[in-house]
Amino acid sequence: MSVMRARMAFAMNAPALRSGAAVVPPWTPLDLGAALKAWWNADDHGTARMTDDGAGLISSWTDKVGSMAIAGATTARPTWSATSFNTSYAGLTFNGTANALSSTTLTTLPTGATAGELWALLTQLMPVGTAGIKHAVAYGINNPSAARILGRAVATLNRIIVSEAATTITDTLIDFSSPAIVGGAWSGTSMTARANGAATTPASAVIAALNTSTTRFVIGASSSLTAFANVVVRHVFVTTTLTTLQRQQLEGWLAWDSALTSLLPAGHPYKGARP
Repeated sequence: MSVMRARMAFAMNAPALRSGAAVVPPWTPLDLGAALKAWWNADDHGTARMTDDGAGLISSWTDKVGSMAIAGATTARPTWSATSFNTSYAGLTFNGTANALSSTTLTTLPTGATAGELWALLTQLMPVGTAGIKHAVAYGINNPSAARILGRAVATLNRIIVSEAATTITDTLIDFSSPAIVGGAWSGTSMTARANGAATTPASAVIAALNTSTTRFVIGASSSLTAFANVVVRHVFVTTTLTTLQRQQLEGWLAWDSALTSLLPAGHPYKGARP
């Protein structure tokens, strides 16, 4: 740092230093505290949390909070790249045919009747017109009982879904062919969905308790590992119930993390500034 830059930095911080006020660090998802149960972060490539078998082929991805590892067979590994998400950011690409990472142990994730939320920053690439529902992130029992699912419904238009398998919220507004911030929250017999900082249309559905008699958490396929998703995933979170402020902070952080603030609606508290 040059002498001039050092003096400018000191001058900018001098009022806080004189008053003894603490310099508040930038908000990150870790500030969700006990509500944050799992966070898979594509930026963890090169650390012990991601196993690269060569050429970016990933056979294991471990979350930053509860050390929950999801793994794939050697012939079914997604590919990591530093620029695969939105052309500029790290992501894992799942091919829609066989790639998936999964675990049969849910560790600290919400189960049964426990309220919780599932969030992801992703781009789902299934071609327009391809039939069926493709699950990008799922856990619990896929069919016929209640899971927790984020993914894409593919028909004439491609729509975001938040689902518990028996009941699905299919957004009628947002085309899911571009990067998206998607979240689903459940409590009691109600499930709600959000996309790009706003409630989906419709916003809610009646659901059953999460069924985990055969536990499984999957990224890149349905929780039964029978339907695979062509998707690029950057972040996945599982939390307990968030406050409105926490949810807005997470939406804002995800938008700023990958230069996607244009996705947030006017009036969102973090559209113009980082949380």
